[in-house]
Amino acid sequence: MDTRKVAAELRLSQWSIVLRERVESGLSVRRWCAENAVNEKTYYYWQRKLREATCAKLANQADEQAVGIVPMGWVTCEQPLEADGAGETIAIEIGGMKVIATSSTDLGLLSKVCRALADQC
Repeated sequence: MDTRKVAAELRLSQWSIVLRERVESGLSVRRWCAENAVNEKTYYYWQRKLREATCAKLANQADEQAVGIVPMGWVTCEQPLEADGAGETIAIEIGGMKVIATSSTDLGLLSKVCRALADQC
């Protein structure tokens, strides 16, 4: 494996721990940074880099696993379900979380939400 890639993954892992600690502390970013001797700009840099890496990872997973917008192992409904005359809707339950989509739901967003929920299971 490329040493630069390993080093980058290690940094992301360390930054993830720091950001998680800040969130769990319940403190504002400014206060947490002051109490932990971390520059606010550095904190936000780490946050941005983690978000970029996460988005890139999700995009790669989507490319590798999906055929169209349907994740591998899932099926496509030929006809939308109707719920109480409210129009065309479908309810998707993954790991105890329920997502309700209508005919106007953005399919790309729905696909990403379902993948994110499936990854949490």
